[in-house]
Amino acid sequence: MSDSPDFPMKAQKLKLGEAEPGSSRPIIPVDDSDITVLVVDDNAFMRTSLREMLEGAGMVVAGEAADGAEAVRLFTDLRPDAVIMDLVMPELDGIGAIRQIIEIDADARIVVCSGMGSNESVSEAIAAGAVDFLVKPFQVDRVADTVRSVLSGVVPLQGGSAGFD
Repeated sequence: MSDSPDFPMKAQKLKLGEAEPGSSRPIIPVDDSDITVLVVDDNAFMRTSLREMLEGAGMVVAGEAADGAEAVRLFTDLRPDAVIMDLVMPELDGIGAIRQIIEIDADARIVVCSGMGSNESVSEAIAAGAVDFLVKPFQVDRVADTVRSVLSGVVPLQGGSAGFD
């Protein structure tokens, strides 16, 4: 996408009670134990690692999916607070799954977690509806911090607050 902004971008801080631009969902304070996350990655080791990181931070992993189609089904059934989504997966890739989830819930908070951190792939994920991204390998504390950020009001402008070191 030649007209997309350079990454990483600065984050925009919203006040509690304000809604994200284009969203009707107000920002509310959250306690980590109230946060539910759907983890989506075709690599079982990565799903387990993400689960351990999130649960170690006190969050609840509501479900795990190994491909985009399963992610859409689980999102529909579970309605988690956030989704961590890999981009490269069988059956339905992350971009396709993001698009379908956003059709179900335009306010879904999806964080891309991928080893493919190119500006083009990140731009495509943000255009599809993701709100932030993490690039593998990532620092352990960044995973929970990024989920907290997208749920509590630190909203990246076109993505990128947590991915690149």
